[in-house]
Amino acid sequence: MDNLDKLIFLEITNKQFTKFPDSEYYKTLELLSEMDKDEFYKLADEVHSIWNNLNTPPNLTMNKVYGSFDEYRDEIEVSSRITKIMNDFNLDLKDKMSDEVKKSIIALLGKDFFDKTFGK
Repeated sequence: MDNLDKLIFLEITNKQFTKFPDSEYYKTLELLSEMDKDEFYKLADEVHSIWNNLNTPPNLTMNKVYGSFDEYRDEIEVSSRITKIMNDFNLDLKDKMSDEVKKSIIALLGKDFFDKTFGK
């Protein structure tokens, strides 16, 4: 996984689990070239939009609220890079964390990172 994909993964998991960026996030961001940073910011905006559509209560939005990432992706074009990371790590941008997602985070970033970021 390259640094851009790693940062997109961190962006998605931060949104999904309502966490703020941490030192790993900022360290990885600094490793990106200016071109990759531009790409990342576009993708981060897209992740934010997807998250909003999946988690905003229906009575607070004029837009359709989608029940799953797959439902959203079926109706609205999603970047292939975001889709790949979502599928590779079984993420869904809903406010929950499955055991499979926990294992993916630990495999990618280590148990210490997981414990520090999400608690034990």
